[in-house]
Amino acid sequence: MQRDKIRTQRRLVDATIELLREGGFSAVGINAIADRAGVSKVLIYRYFDGIGGLYRAVAEHLDISQTRVVDLSPLESGTSGAVRDTARTAFLMMHEQLLSDELAVQVLIQELDEENELTRTFAETREAQGTAVTRRVAELAALREREGEPGAGDFDAVFAVASAAIYYLSLRSRTVQLFNNIDIRSESGWYRICDALAGLVESAFPARAARTEDGPATNDREGP
Repeated sequence: MQRDKIRTQRRLVDATIELLREGGFSAVGINAIADRAGVSKVLIYRYFDGIGGLYRAVAEHLDISQTRVVDLSPLESGTSGAVRDTARTAFLMMHEQLLSDELAVQVLIQELDEENELTRTFAETREAQGTAVTRRVAELAALREREGEPGAGDFDAVFAVASAAIYYLSLRSRTVQLFNNIDIRSESGWYRICDALAGLVESAFPARAARTEDGPATNDREGP
């Protein structure tokens, strides 16, 4: 019975994604999804508590925030240069994944064009996924704070700027090559962009304490 439920849930999620790919947001609705999945629409209410729950399941399955590729393990290790390197790699991977995911691109474009239950659910899911990453980075920054040192920077603002830059410039690269004299269709251009964004993340981290054997702690901010 549980296996049947899981299979039906997956069919409904897959049907929703197929309809989105084929016809955009306007092609998605309870009747259309149920017909495509070959099940009764009653099961959408039974298994997802309504269309909103199904939309959330779809958004989570699609990794709508592009954050599933983010690997914070190097940052957790605390090795030299880990902050900038980890952030740069994460931003580059988010950009590359977004470019390769046509549905994610269409979702972003349509979210700007209209507001409905589907666009709101996708936006809320992206917010929750992105915030989870932000909170973890803030926790790692807090671990590095020395007693008496000022608190870490505003990670909410830093990652808002970074993610907005990645989303916008990735979409803009579909129609233009240069943006502020940077080739946003080239690997070198995106390395520059993501390295600059990584610098913002690095600057938000507190300086690491570097104690000597016969002296007090000194500031030793990690850098490239």
